[in-house]
Amino acid sequence: MKKQTRNGNILISKIWGEDMIELSKILEIEEMAVFIYDRTNNDITVKNIKKIINNDFKKELEEKLKIILKDKFFICENNCEGEYFDVFYFHEELIKIKWEIEDNTAIGTLRIDNIYNEKKEIIKINETKDFLLEISQKVVEYDDINELLEKILINVMDIIEISKSGSILILDEETGFMTPQVIIGFDDKTKEVKIKPEETYHFVASKGNYESTVIIQDLLSIVNNKHKHINEIYTDKGELIRSNISAPLFIEGKRYGAINIDSTKLAPFSEFHKVIMNYLAKEVELIIERFKMIDEIKYLSTHDFLTGLGNRNILYKYLNKKIDAKEPFYLVQIDLNNFKEINDTYGHLVGDEALKSFADKLKKSETSCEAVRLGGDEFALVFEEKNKTQVEKELKTLHNICKKEGLNIKNHRNLSCGFSWGIAKYPEDGDDIESVYSKSDKVLYNTKRKTLRRRKTDS
Repeated sequence: MKKQTRNGNILISKIWGEDMIELSKILEIEEMAVFIYDRTNNDITVKNIKKIINNDFKKELEEKLKIILKDKFFICENNCEGEYFDVFYFHEELIKIKWEIEDNTAIGTLRIDNIYNEKKEIIKINETKDFLLEISQKVVEYDDINELLEKILINVMDIIEISKSGSILILDEETGFMTPQVIIGFDDKTKEVKIKPEETYHFVASKGNYESTVIIQDLLSIVNNKHKHINEIYTDKGELIRSNISAPLFIEGKRYGAINIDSTKLAPFSEFHKVIMNYLAKEVELIIERFKMIDEIKYLSTHDFLTGLGNRNILYKYLNKKIDAKEPFYLVQIDLNNFKEINDTYGHLVGDEALKSFADKLKKSETSCEAVRLGGDEFALVFEEKNKTQVEKELKTLHNICKKEGLNIKNHRNLSCGFSWGIAKYPEDGDDIESVYSKSDKVLYNTKRKTLRRRKTDS
């Protein structure tokens, strides 16, 4: 064992087979407990000042200290300057000791520190990898991006293990403002916050270079500098946020948002936290990209690519739930009256524009399920909270709008376009989807035939 001189440098080698670490300095050792070692009787007593040690832990620690201090007396026998420092691992904790030898007695103070030692760093890295692997495998199970972001934030807070407050801000590309999409430890009013990226703490602290994780150990130093738009932040319990660590998120090379972990303590974050946050942010970016890709696939599997309306899949899924619950509904099938003429006269590109314009009008209808395109110029609506008279009234209003306003087509005048419809009710017109669908289809066909017959008579 190399002894320590008064300048504070610590050099620790091997003691009783245990690997020790070399440190440069121990600063401000906190008096957590006091020990007294009597060399003559090989007896040691640890006095617990701040109630941090239980009896079993204390007994084990005393035996450990006996071994270490006995060895130190031997080393310092002939050349001891009185005050020494020591550091060792014990029960996954980092023990820091400041001790003094006088005659046959050693008196010292020790601190049990829960800072991130090498073992804990390995544990945290493994926890991070496990979480990222789990969330990557389960991302397909999430339908709502906010649920995924909340899961991410909760786990990041658990990994950083500093605070109970945090948020994920998302940038709205249209407005240019960042808003809290997910918050933990703040009141709901926090969600109303809107801020430009260049007005955030982290942009100010990084002097405009907010490209990687930023640690702000003292937020008040920024607030007190009277930066515009920078205000104090409080938790949902009214506690002042004093420090923060934030990692920006980029999706496809564009700024997407940021993960923020906030603390009511002053300077609790370390460089290790920064490394972890940088790693987490990069992996979270990949997870979000994967979610967006899967979400697009899910959307296309349940929606019509041209119009953005739902397709048969989403309609059947919705109606099956209603039938399983035996809840009544009206199914309406719609068919455009003169769509073929529009296609033949103006071409299929204009026909597509007409379908999109009609779909936009259907989206404004007060229906129970989103409007659906069945295929071609055929559509479907579902009503639950209306009787048949109210359903008919809604359809006639929509029909008059389409006839009067027409369908808005780029580079063309608005095209007048009416439609026919057929209505069927569950369970009166059938006890399953096929029978209800067949009934509404039959009514639509009869209505369509009468309309065509009337148009021929008029012409």
